[in-house]
Amino acid sequence: MDGQGFFQLELFQFYRPEVRPLPADSRPSDIGYSAIGLWVSNLDATLVRLQALGTAPLTSTMGVPEVNTPMVVEERKSLPAAGAKLKEIAGTLEIKPACDYMYARLKKRQYMIIPGFRARPVAAIARWFPNIMRMVSERIVLWVTRST
Repeated sequence: MDGQGFFQLELFQFYRPEVRPLPADSRPSDIGYSAIGLWVSNLDATLVRLQALGTAPLTSTMGVPEVNTPMVVEERKSLPAAGAKLKEIAGTLEIKPACDYMYARLKKRQYMIIPGFRARPVAAIARWFPNIMRMVSERIVLWVTRST
């Protein structure tokens, strides 16, 4: 952080006084809205490592297919086995078909676009049944980490 050799992050949780619910129209810039963002060099590897340590994400990342760009091809070289297995669920698309699909949907003014035949049902299941997707991803990580 800012070139420092050491950085410490402390998170607090309190139970009293009870928190009042935020209004439905609240925005991240409002007082009382809490959020934290962290940057990691390899998100897939970090998610696999966290799941192996027993800390699963609140939502699944399996509903989005990869598009076979040079960057994705390069990232795959350092991806842990469990991360690669999770990526297989939604599939991989070549650049042209993915772009053609997204462009056609944008022309129809559709903005929630998930290209790929395999990815669409996976994304729907992840959206409507997040606990099922979390269990599936946890089992995949456990299976791969035990077999390696």
